[in-house]
Amino acid sequence: MARKNPSLLKILKMTMWLMIPVLVMLICSYLYTYSRAVQKTSDRINSLLQYQMEEVDASFDQINSYLVDVLMTNTYAEKIRNSTPEDSDYYR
Repeated sequence: MARKNPSLLKILKMTMWLMIPVLVMLICSYLYTYSRAVQKTSDRINSLLQYQMEEVDASFDQINSYLVDVLMTNTYAEKIRNSTPEDSDYYR
């Protein structure tokens, strides 16, 4: 029996049918990897921002405590609190 050689067109069709699922899998894999990388980057940025906001809040609390302490214990602040608009201490 004579063996039939497959035509080039049949080989091309078979190759295309095999390549299409592989390409679809590669595209899906790339999109999944890209979305995970974006999510991880977003999570890192949010975490860093949260940390920095906590640091700023702690600094504001320290400054606020210091200012309240100064206003409550400083003699000059007490003079200003107790003065009236007619006193010279009121305008200092």
